[in-house]
Amino acid sequence: MLRKDLLTAVALITASLSASLGYDVGDDITLCWHTDMTTMVRTREDCGTAYTSFTFNWPEILYSSTEYNVGFKAYIPNPELSTYDVNDVPYHIPHANIHSCVRSVGFCTPFVSNTPGLSTHSPTVFGNVSETTKIGEFSSAVELEPLQYTIIAHIRWYDTSGNKHDMARAVFKNFQEPPDPPPPVFDCPKGHVYAVEDNEAFCSPCPKGTFEEGGKLCTSCNSSTYNDKDGQNSCLACPANAQYLLASGQKTIPFIPTKGATKRSQCACVEGFYTPSGKESGSECLPCPEGAKCTGNGEDVRIIPLPIPGYFKATDDAEVMGICSSEESCPGGDTAVCGEGFEGHMCAECADGYFMSGGLCEVCEEANKGAAVLSFVLFLMISAAIYFAANVDRSSGKKRSTIAIGAASNNVLLFLQLFSLFVNIQVRWPETLRRFMVMMSFVNVDLSVLSLDCMFDVTFTTSWRYKATMPFFFTTAYILLALARYCYGYCRWGDSMGPAELNAFRQKVFSTSLNAMFVAWSLLHVSTSTVILSAFACVDQPDGSRTMQGYAVLSCDSPEYRQEILPVAVFSTISIAIGYPVLLAIGMCVTGGTHLATQGVSTPFKKKYYFWEVIDLVRKLLIASCLAFGNALTPGKQIALVTILMITALIAQVYCRPFKHINVNTLVSHLYSTLIIILVLAGMVFNEEYLEQTLGERDFMTTAAEYFIWFFVGLCFIFAISVVGYSFYTFYWSVRTNKVMQHEVEVPAELLKNTLTIVQRVDAEELIEHCKEAIDDEDTQRAFNQSICLLFALGVTSKEFLGKPEGMHFVSAIEVDGGSYAKDVHKLLTKFGQKGKVQHANALSSMAMVSIRNFGSRLSNAARLSTAGGRLSLASRVRTDPSWTGIPVDEGSEDDTSPVP
Repeated sequence: MLRKDLLTAVALITASLSASLGYDVGDDITLCWHTDMTTMVRTREDCGTAYTSFTFNWPEILYSSTEYNVGFKAYIPNPELSTYDVNDVPYHIPHANIHSCVRSVGFCTPFVSNTPGLSTHSPTVFGNVSETTKIGEFSSAVELEPLQYTIIAHIRWYDTSGNKHDMARAVFKNFQEPPDPPPPVFDCPKGHVYAVEDNEAFCSPCPKGTFEEGGKLCTSCNSSTYNDKDGQNSCLACPANAQYLLASGQKTIPFIPTKGATKRSQCACVEGFYTPSGKESGSECLPCPEGAKCTGNGEDVRIIPLPIPGYFKATDDAEVMGICSSEESCPGGDTAVCGEGFEGHMCAECADGYFMSGGLCEVCEEANKGAAVLSFVLFLMISAAIYFAANVDRSSGKKRSTIAIGAASNNVLLFLQLFSLFVNIQVRWPETLRRFMVMMSFVNVDLSVLSLDCMFDVTFTTSWRYKATMPFFFTTAYILLALARYCYGYCRWGDSMGPAELNAFRQKVFSTSLNAMFVAWSLLHVSTSTVILSAFACVDQPDGSRTMQGYAVLSCDSPEYRQEILPVAVFSTISIAIGYPVLLAIGMCVTGGTHLATQGVSTPFKKKYYFWEVIDLVRKLLIASCLAFGNALTPGKQIALVTILMITALIAQVYCRPFKHINVNTLVSHLYSTLIIILVLAGMVFNEEYLEQTLGERDFMTTAAEYFIWFFVGLCFIFAISVVGYSFYTFYWSVRTNKVMQHEVEVPAELLKNTLTIVQRVDAEELIEHCKEAIDDEDTQRAFNQSICLLFALGVTSKEFLGKPEGMHFVSAIEVDGGSYAKDVHKLLTKFGQKGKVQHANALSSMAMVSIRNFGSRLSNAARLSTAGGRLSLASRVRTDPSWTGIPVDEGSEDDTSPVP
């Protein structure tokens, strides 16, 4: 059995090889191929009884530069023969022609490309198969150079399943130079050649489309020339970028250059050029307009410019394309074609039953209509959430974890804001990723998420003005809330409150609304700035006009833009995009680093980085500018600028670690890193050039990049939930145990006690010298300085020390020349000392770091404090009080205030 199968396989292989070899040398053999149009996989198939053959009676000798009308036919009995091909051409045989391959090229098939000098294709013809004989007959002109050729008759047809079938039969022919004519007995004039017919010599004029060459032959004009007169010895040049072309009948190779044009109108523009409307074909060939493609359709030699994706052609005669808001709205390809859900001029509007979301027109579902109804309720819920978050009491150490909760939540919101705004970068985001970006735009309080268009007639201008002034809506809501609270409190308790209590109540009411207003403005700053700045990023259209980005139908020179958009944009830029960061910076400088809204609010930043919120706002403004003015940049440059800003932010974050909490610093670093990874992958994989190489199909790189992004975004969410969850947990246990839970203080009390005992018994100068000698790491040496200074600051502000008379006496006696530490401590004591020792001690304990901020980023001035605390050479008044013996006094010079190196 095995031997029989083996013999059968060998026989099939031998038959296949012999068929191919016989075909290649011109034997009477038809070869067939089958192409699955779904997978585009081509395989050899058995022709069965189908065949193609030549009906042309080949001369014994074939001459070059001579046109032969070669006939051939096809017999296709297949009952599944389709009447239409994939391009809806209404013929049984949509493609039939002659392929001529130079023998030195090798095996000639119907799939060898048309390459001058190697392989030529005759113009495509098409026709039907007879219903009775199942035969279709065709003919095609063949004119070749003097070489050896494999000439094949090629027939292509489609079955009813849409699959493609190709048949070919080959002959082997040799073309040679024509013989020289007999020597002329007289000279002919230019444009004529000597001819003999019926033993009668005469001068024959070269016909149109040819020219006399060397007095021997009439040679056809090449494809870039023509001749519209008889008896010429040269051809006339076609207009620049024009040739004599014939339609090939297929879109892949729409034109075939041909010789022998007999009139100027046969010259047609080559690909990349077109003849303006109203002019004769080929009379003038202009470069293809911006935003258009000039490739031809294979059916007509006159090229009509058609828009590429992202551009709009208003009428058939239009030769200037318009730049649309996106490729999704204008897919291009034909006149006035809009993407799904878009309609109108420049495809700028959504059709009925659709609403605008993330630059796309989405179908209005019942859920969308419900969201529109709940839009006002959602606004109130967001306002209430911001109000509550802004006014959580974080003043005590036991509630310190709420600072971490607020900082982590705020940075996650910023991450989602930037992530959702990345959809404005004109790269081809994967559909699932793009939809997630659009869905996340709710964190930018984007009205389009609410699908208001499904319920109300909301114009672009109205929607834009709402988005550009959104912070003022929150401000109005909080002002009304403050007035309502004050009126209610005054009406209920006004009679029982004195002026001081009433003033305190009024200050508390309006301060809480002020807190909420500042938080809302900070959260909305990047999204609102992007919307505001987009008004100034007008798009320069090819026709010389300027239209608004995101709404290509609105001219930047129109009265509507100047009256309804521009004034709001200028006002919002001054008050929101630029004004808010400037106001915040000025307020922090005036108050010495304290936030303008201070009632019950504790900043998440370290004291020396109190200005970090302003830096964040400036960075967000720069990113918003890059995203808003994206039309002035290529997507690559846009991605590069935003990436540079994000890398700068990441470097600053890692180096400074501005947040008080370690977990928050780590989380922010991860968030920034993820945004950078998304931008880099978008620039490398989702860009237009890479997708053109893959023909728009998803390959391994695009799939892997999308999964990579999902992976890192998921990690960010998991990390953020962990940070917030841990902070909630520590807050719960802090309240329950009445202890500070979220901290990094791990020193046992016994260790600190032993350390203080040892230090009291060691000479200070000897210990300092020992530190210099034993520690060679300068960072550790600086850590030693910081530790001593911090220990001194915490000790001098501790409840136990300040609760004793000598502690108060000691601190008030320190007057260091230029020693801001002593002044800060003295100022704090003065401020809080009126309430009693316990109260001011608690205040000083919670604000101990305030007194250290003047020591510099590396606490270089801390050495002075260490010297002042150790030598106490500045406490002259302490020496005069013999009752104070808490710290031994150095008897050195009173003016000895030189700093420690």
